[in-house]
Amino acid sequence: MVKSEDFLPAASGLDGIEWTEDTPKLILSYGDTAAEKHSALTGAFLKDVRAARVIRTEGENGEKLLRRLITADVAKHATGDCLLASMLNASGGVMQEVAVIAHTGYWDVVLFPETADTGLAWSRQVSVSFEAEVEQPEDRHVFWLGGPLASDTLKKVSCSVPKAGSFTEPEDGVQVCAFEDIFLIQGEASKLDAFWKKLAAAGAAPIGEEVWEAARTAICFPAFGCDFDESSSPLEVGLGSSVDFSDPARMFIGRALTEARYRAGIRCRLGLLEIQSDDDASKLDSAPEVVIRGNSSEGGIITTWTLSDSGTILALALLPAESHIGDEAEVSYRAGGEDRVCAGKVIRLR
Repeated sequence: MVKSEDFLPAASGLDGIEWTEDTPKLILSYGDTAAEKHSALTGAFLKDVRAARVIRTEGENGEKLLRRLITADVAKHATGDCLLASMLNASGGVMQEVAVIAHTGYWDVVLFPETADTGLAWSRQVSVSFEAEVEQPEDRHVFWLGGPLASDTLKKVSCSVPKAGSFTEPEDGVQVCAFEDIFLIQGEASKLDAFWKKLAAAGAAPIGEEVWEAARTAICFPAFGCDFDESSSPLEVGLGSSVDFSDPARMFIGRALTEARYRAGIRCRLGLLEIQSDDDASKLDSAPEVVIRGNSSEGGIITTWTLSDSGTILALALLPAESHIGDEAEVSYRAGGEDRVCAGKVIRLR
């Protein structure tokens, strides 16, 4: 397994690192995966997202562009708001999950790494129809702050904790955006680096890609390529809360088929399972099946799984739409060449 020392000086977080074009975009671990996981699931963590892209559009034409481009309606959001939304293709599949940050007269849009280049190209292509400018502000960085003690960590650095759906600016050039169970922090590279170091000194631990899987699984946070792809409807993979059909005149890309699917009744939803098994999570089959006891709908399928800090298997799964928190489940999989069945329980739904 590649560790951070193969990419970066694995000292204390990112101290001493000069951010350049040659700085690696992917850090698997900062050296002690067990310690990182403990911090992520019981304390506070920092997850670098330097491979993300930040684009900016402004004015009336910029608003028209975003109302066409994403599932949320930016016209309903004021300065100081932030939101997660999706870019869809014409078939209603998710091309890109984005974070939108509303400023006075302009919007910053964060394109997450997995499909950032595609999202940038798509944004520019669509912008032509609205004569809207899509710019990339120079030297912008992005990182996540999460974990049960994330809010306490912000307080330790004298940062007010914004309510979900809003952002605050603890210092010039740094914005702390609050979403459910996690904060996205973006801003000017040099100032963001300094703010990262403040948070690390206050107890937040940097985590790599290995532990990020556990951290996002624990809060039922889906990822492109793992829990959804361009064939997935946002309504069925935990991204439906941003889909706004209320204005019949707003035809965002992919609306027709997405709305038709909504009216026909969604088939599944993203949920978090706690699984009781003696097998290591890494030894599960790539697509274990889930049956919710007493549910007449088709079974579900696990998309991501990991070990909790206590050793319990946590799994994200596409579950029948009628599932409820507390539902008991049977999980079928293969391990060591044998068919296995174990018990699970739905502990969260998105």
